[in-house]
Amino acid sequence: MRAGMLIQIATPGRYRPQAAKFRAEWMEGMRFFVTNRVLFTLLITDIIFMFAGMAYNGFEYLFGIENLHVAPLWLGAYVGCYGVGVVAGMPLTTRLAQRIAPVQLLSLFLIGQGITVLILSRMTTMVPGMICGVFLGVFSTAIFVTVRPLTARVTPRQLLGRVLTYETTLITAASLLGTVAASTALNLFHVTFAGMTFGRLDTIFLGIGLLTIGAGIFARLALYREVTRFDREAAQKADTSLKEREEVAYG
Repeated sequence: MRAGMLIQIATPGRYRPQAAKFRAEWMEGMRFFVTNRVLFTLLITDIIFMFAGMAYNGFEYLFGIENLHVAPLWLGAYVGCYGVGVVAGMPLTTRLAQRIAPVQLLSLFLIGQGITVLILSRMTTMVPGMICGVFLGVFSTAIFVTVRPLTARVTPRQLLGRVLTYETTLITAASLLGTVAASTALNLFHVTFAGMTFGRLDTIFLGIGLLTIGAGIFARLALYREVTRFDREAAQKADTSLKEREEVAYG
């Protein structure tokens, strides 16, 4: 009897304050994410890159078989070259990130990756294709080294989890869209131009390379400007805060 008296039945009204608080916090994070110029510009860069990147991932095997003529026995090694590039390039990219600005590093590596994809699109044998795969892995490390630190740098700690959630969701949507678009486009495409033959796969890779180069140029022109502006405003606020503390301390 006493045990039964200690049990309290929850009512729906008890959860309304928590639900209202969740909605308010969610909207607060969304407003910050949309209105922050650095985050919004970084998101556009990521979307362009991931749209192209997932299109590449969706056709990597097929490109190796049809265009590079990779034997089934060597397909695993061909695809694994990308991972080798990531592992080998991460220490180099980390060191470079300590010497140059993150946005500059991101821009240079995106442009480098785009150029590598353009070169790969014209390859017809396995070994050059594998070398391009290694370089693609090396250049992709800039995403891991720069994007999250830049996001954390401009986001208040209490909003970081929500901002990362929005960012990840939108980038994932762009990735899926890139895969679907590449799967349905240029299905029967075949043309000869300036003595070069372009089929569906190498044309898709050509578009991927151009998109990635575009992401790098956009990062250098737009993202670099916004990050520089953010750093300048942050420095001005810090100087103002320091002067106010000095005035209070010394009267």
